[in-house]
Formats: sequence, structure tokens, C-alpha cells
Amino acid sequence: FDWEIAPRLSVIYDINGESKVWAFAGRYYDPIRTNMTSFAGNLTGPVREEQIFVGGQWVTYRVRGGEKTQDAFFAPSTKTPYTDELLLGYATSLSDSMSVEVTYTDRVTKDILEDYDLGLYTEQLEGTEFHLPLSYFGYDENPGSNYVIGTLAGGKREYQGLQVNFTRHRVDNWFFNASWTYNDAQGNTNSDSNADFQGDVVWLDPRAPHVFNDQPGNIEHLAKFYGSYKFDNGFEVGAVYNWNSGTTYSKTFPIYGRHLPLQVEEAYEYGGAQSNWIAEDSIGSQESPAYGTLDFRVKYTHDFNGYKGEVFL
Repeated sequence: FDWEIAPRLSVIYDINGESKVWAFAGRYYDPIRTNMTSFAGNLTGPVREEQIFVGGQWVTYRVRGGEKTQDAFFAPSTKTPYTDELLLGYATSLSDSMSVEVTYTDRVTKDILEDYDLGLYTEQLEGTEFHLPLSYFGYDENPGSNYVIGTLAGGKREYQGLQVNFTRHRVDNWFFNASWTYNDAQGNTNSDSNADFQGDVVWLDPRAPHVFNDQPGNIEHLAKFYGSYKFDNGFEVGAVYNWNSGTTYSKTFPIYGRHLPLQVEEAYEYGGAQSNWIAEDSIGSQESPAYGTLDFRVKYTHDFNGYKGEVFL
């Protein structure tokens, strides 16, 4: 991969000694994980033969590694995934012991990694909006591997978040914090070096209908409360309460150990390609029940001539 520049810039302005505003912008690159190297195999070094026992003998059905029987290659044009992040914030002191802070976050992730079936995208989908020529992957001819690892065309994730935080700093033996976070996450891929079905079937293509939607795994609302009180006799009591509004998930069906979003029953044409596309109410359409958790702790600390002992429940 080429060298990349990841700039980051932040600025803070003190308004009146009690309030401040700040801004941050930066780009982060996501290193390619070693599991993708294992998936592609090594041109030199260890070779792994994956076999199945049939008719009284072991039969090799796939080879990972080696120069002649490569299962997958990194396409020459593959880019390093990156995320651009913007933060805007405001904080103010309500009194000597209390403060409020508000933070807005905006993130966009692009150049996401996936494995491709070149036969599907460079040949079978030719003449459609989903066609990707060999030049997209940096090739003049098909390298002959089962797959190539490349940059997922049109793949992106977008996140916006707002957090409000109230703090009562430790004064008179006690402190308290309360925060609320709103998360809005959308995108057309969950891929993160997992070499899954995107790139293998056209109906999961990021550019296909109903793929860009609320991101499965997102939790829209989060709230957190915690604090403690310290007695003069060495005892301290504290508690943390976390609440979330439930996790977003999709309507799916199981296949090959995965869960893929539900498709429509009747195929139709889109972008020049005919397929059973993803159903409109499939991706990110469900939400698990909301719930909260409470953790409570009592601690006792005692000094022993320069040593300190601590017991907690």
C-alpha cells in the first residue's frame, strides 16, 4: 500500500475563563488486518491445503498460499480504508463544582475492504451499472485466483452523534456524573476485513436498492449515571447505572454460518441487472428491547503504618 497522510487539527477558544468551545478534524487510516493476509495466503512461506475426506481418501479442494495455486490476491489498486472525523464541542462551568459539556461528532468511513468475485463483476455484470472493469482492480487480465481483495465500490458508513455530559465534581466528599448520547449510524456495508458475501453476489452490492440503511449494531440512545460518596471513617459507596434503547438489527436468513438480509420473493431489474434484491424493510428495521444495568459498590480503606488495605463488595 502507498504511504498516506493522516492530518489532524484541533483548536480551543476560551470564551470568558468559565466557558470554552473547541473543534477537531482528522483522518484515520485502518490498517489491513492480518486475517486478510491469512485469507489471501502468502506468495512465499507456508502453504495450507484445505481437504475433505471422500471415497476413502483426502481430497484437496482449496489451497491458501503459494505462487501457483493462490486462493486470493490483493488487487493492485486496493486502497487503505479511512475515516474522516469532525468534532465540535462546548463546555461551561455552572458553578465552582458543576459543569456541562456538549459534543457533536461526525464520521465518514470509505475505501472499505472486501473480497470480489472477478468473474461476476468484470464479465457477468458487463453492461449493467454494477459492472467493474479489470482496470478498477488494477489488472490487465484476470489473475486466475478464486477471489481478489479490493476496495468495495460505493461502500461507506456515516455516523453522527451528540453527547451531553453533566458533572458535579468531588466537593464535600461526593461527586456525580450524568450523560446522554444519541447515535445515528447509516451505511451500506458492515464489512471490516471479514471477506463476506459483499463482492460475491450483486444483490448485496453497496449500490443495490435498500442496502444503504440504518446500520445493524447501532444503539440509538445511551444514558449513564454514576457517582460516589466518601465517608470520613474510610467507607465509600458508589453506583453506576447504564441504560440503552436497544440494538438495531436486520431481518435475516441463515446461510453458510452467516445471517444475510431478507430478499424479495420475485426478482426484478435494477441498474440493468436482474436479481432478488434486498427487501425494503430488511436492513436495520428491527430493534431489541431497551434495558438498564445497575452496579453498586461499597469500599472500605484502612491505613496500617504506611500501608493501605482495601476491601470492597
